[in-house]
Amino acid sequence: MLNLFSHNYDFLGIDINQHFIAFVALKNNLSVISIEACDVISISDVKNIDQEYIKAIKHFIKKYTIKTKYAYTNIASLQTIKKLIPFDTHLNDNDIAMQLNINQKQYFPNIDANLVFDFINKQQNNLKSHTKDFYVFASRASEISKRINVLKQAGLRAACIEPDSYALLRTILHAEKIKQNNLHVYILLHCENKQARTIIFNHEEILHEQYLSKDNHINFQQIIHGFQTSHPDIQIQNVFVPKETQHENFLQEEMLPAAIKIIDPFQSIECKKNIIGENKAQLLTALGLALRGAHANH
Repeated sequence: MLNLFSHNYDFLGIDINQHFIAFVALKNNLSVISIEACDVISISDVKNIDQEYIKAIKHFIKKYTIKTKYAYTNIASLQTIKKLIPFDTHLNDNDIAMQLNINQKQYFPNIDANLVFDFINKQQNNLKSHTKDFYVFASRASEISKRINVLKQAGLRAACIEPDSYALLRTILHAEKIKQNNLHVYILLHCENKQARTIIFNHEEILHEQYLSKDNHINFQQIIHGFQTSHPDIQIQNVFVPKETQHENFLQEEMLPAAIKIIDPFQSIECKKNIIGENKAQLLTALGLALRGAHANH
């Protein structure tokens, strides 16, 4: 779902998942991004999970007097297919969306299901080229419809629905200025709900993603070893760990090929005192979703 956002510079990111729903509302005032409101609401009734989502969204909107009618939300990365596709430089977002819808079989020939597309511009493009590369994310229309319906019943419209891993990565890149280098990669270890998500990335491109749990027979070191075996020329620069996450349960620092760097993405954004509380780890994806809108209107 693409670029349907309003222009009142209020950007609402909503991270919807099975365990909780997280909200971050941003304001972009004269290029200064600030957090106006945020919250995390646990999901208790998984049998009626959509109704739980709707109730939580309505509660947040009322509690914090949210005025925007557009939300940036997510879908699980495992439910999407990513592909790097070049488009002519003269095409705008609406033109690209139209081409994807018309030529679905050309771009995704092995998928029979009806698809819905989201895309983001690859930042490192050749300025002399007549084309621009875009990361295109294809999701089943039936899954996207569920998200749209939840937002609609809560009084909102979808500005975009993107893979949660890319929203999470956007939060990290907002805090850490990483230069493009094809021989350097970074690892993000994000821990929550007794499991950890490992994301290996090169600037804005995710190269590998995998979940770990305490009961998982695959550990963090094995993931790194597997990646290094298949990419022998690439160097791992840092292992980023968001502040206040329980990473000690998933890795042994002395066995890592790169130094751990504890980061706090909220330090780079203005916010009211004590507004975040103890929910930093659970707010990171919602922050990345809201930042998509803020960056687009920067």
